[in-house]
Amino acid sequence: SATLPYIATRIYGPTNACLYTSQNTPATFYINKVSNATSYNWTVPLGAVITNHPAGSGINDTIINVVFNSNFVSGSAISVNSVAACGSSSPRTLSVSSILTPAPYRIYGSTSVCIAPESNLILDYFINKQTQANGYNWVVPSNCTIEHVNGLGINDTLVRVTFNAAFTSGNITVSAYNGCGTSTVSSLTVSALTLSTPVMQGPTNSCLYQDSAVRYTIRKIQGATSYNWIAPTDVVSFVHLNPPGINDTIVEVIFASAFIRGNISVSAVAPCTTSAIRSYAVSRKTVGIVATLTATVINGECPSRKIRYTISGFPSNASGVTWTVPQGAVIDSGQGTTNLFVTYYLYAVTNQYVSVAGYNGCGYGAAKKILVNLTECPLPPFAGGSNQGKPQTSPLSKETLNFSVAPNPTHDAFRLLLHHADNSPLQLNVFDAMGRKIETKFINHPFDAIPFGGDYKPGFYYVDILQHGQKSTIKVIKQ
Repeated sequence: SATLPYIATRIYGPTNACLYTSQNTPATFYINKVSNATSYNWTVPLGAVITNHPAGSGINDTIINVVFNSNFVSGSAISVNSVAACGSSSPRTLSVSSILTPAPYRIYGSTSVCIAPESNLILDYFINKQTQANGYNWVVPSNCTIEHVNGLGINDTLVRVTFNAAFTSGNITVSAYNGCGTSTVSSLTVSALTLSTPVMQGPTNSCLYQDSAVRYTIRKIQGATSYNWIAPTDVVSFVHLNPPGINDTIVEVIFASAFIRGNISVSAVAPCTTSAIRSYAVSRKTVGIVATLTATVINGECPSRKIRYTISGFPSNASGVTWTVPQGAVIDSGQGTTNLFVTYYLYAVTNQYVSVAGYNGCGYGAAKKILVNLTECPLPPFAGGSNQGKPQTSPLSKETLNFSVAPNPTHDAFRLLLHHADNSPLQLNVFDAMGRKIETKFINHPFDAIPFGGDYKPGFYYVDILQHGQKSTIKVIKQ
């Protein structure tokens, strides 16, 4: 008995009509031969036209060429029936759509172009191929020309752009197109390279680093290949800590004592341009005076009166401060800081000053002073028993013996010198500020200079000289 032909397994061909609308190249659709078919019946929708049956008619009519026009409705189907003497099969269909190509995802290439003066620069830009596109529309800015490296059409994904010296900035754009229209535009902004002006960091007062090295630094500038540093006059050295090139961002400077003022300058450099110059002013700044100096009594009782002296802060342009106290006062702590602790022992201080002055590498500033007036403390009782034979008034009082101690004050040993002709033996007793005896010497040849006290700690001491029942006392200071 007769059997209807089989249905075609599948129609092969493009599913986007936009690639073949208004194009000279038709779309090709085909099927595999059906074993019991003698011919095929192809049908295309409105807006599609079969232009050719390349394999002929009858049993070989498995291929058609189709073009689409503006009347084509997206989603319409191309169909084919297998035909035999006893009838035809059910149709096999292929739905075809109208798909506008999307915009190219991204343009790849340099956004900063370094064009040397009086010359041109050639750079390549490209996109990835769009599967739904028939071609691409490239546009370049003014003062540029374009070359389509792969020609126009579907392969036009690489362009070569020539920038001339007049170029400043603009957009390179590209859109994709097919028979249904043109996509939105992808854009890449390109600018001629300009270098930012470097920002410098470092001290502005050369006095803080007189005769010592100080660093000046900048951050790297995008696009720069090197930096041009210029040293001021009157510097001992100007050293680049890194080799020439992109890392030359640190210099080390030693200012000479003759330096007064000047500029450290730097600019960023590229093969095609140079940034504006950054000039960093440095000058010799002398030390100001301390704003305030106050005194606070910590202990006002004899024999060791303690006072704290305070300044509000270092004076302007100072790297440190130095305190000076009256002769005989003892600095307990705080030299070089904003708080100085001083002890005054038994002796009187009259119309003398505690002063403080700031300093830097260029010298000292004016001193701030505070007046000191302290009465003399009574001489404390001497340890070891009765005070008979000990001076009870001023520790500087003398009776009949004529002698001196020199040097006084001293950092080293004292020397006792007699100033009368009696060469009889004598006794030397030394007491500390609290009246404790710390040394006794019996001296048989008093015409010699007699050393003592070389190992004493800093402070006040009282020296008693006894000879023939007579005595004298003198105060000495060990520094």
